[in-house]
Amino acid sequence: MVILGFDPGTHRMGWALTTPDTILDAGLIESSGGTLDERLMELYIELCKVFDKAVENNVNLLAIEAYVSCSRMATDAVKGLIGIIRLEGTKRHLPIEMFYPTSVKKALTGDGRAEKEVVESAARVKYGKRMYKYMDYNITDAIAMTIVAHRTVEERLMKMEAVRRYIEEIGGYISSKNLTEKRLAKDRKEAQHMLYTLSRMYVSTGSRGKYRFSVPLVEVEQ
Repeated sequence: MVILGFDPGTHRMGWALTTPDTILDAGLIESSGGTLDERLMELYIELCKVFDKAVENNVNLLAIEAYVSCSRMATDAVKGLIGIIRLEGTKRHLPIEMFYPTSVKKALTGDGRAEKEVVESAARVKYGKRMYKYMDYNITDAIAMTIVAHRTVEERLMKMEAVRRYIEEIGGYISSKNLTEKRLAKDRKEAQHMLYTLSRMYVSTGSRGKYRFSVPLVEVEQ
């Protein structure tokens, strides 16, 4: 699994390209100033180069840090940049995940308000000496986010495998209610999403949270 992560900012934007075991590359994109529109264009040109590099490394997922600020002007500017990143990711046919800073900090350090130094230290535990060449906090934030993204994907895959086994155990007919009652999903919404995803992967009939799968599961021909 290769994940491309962005820590968006209209002056300085960190990015990281990682696997669960190593940092493939990471860096900082900086704008030279000017109007917001000029900065966004400058950042877009550079982030397209990052996307090109990510595609060369068979990237599987785009992770973007959600932006939260008390300043409406700053929020509007960065959300505009996030929209540009999402658009480019969609053009490259990449699934996209958003992560709030507090969630990343909580997952890595146990404290949703941890200082950047603490987050960097937690990322260093994961990637070791490879982290020392990346000292800018915009970059280390992007790296930290990809660590959490890898964990999220792994946990999701484990859940999906548990659901797949359960479907075969009960003979193929399943509903989102079954999954929540068995605690294979945290709520009805997650259960419906999991079943919909599986219905795209394996031969089945049904919709709206109720499906009948062929057992044993048969993959859908692509």
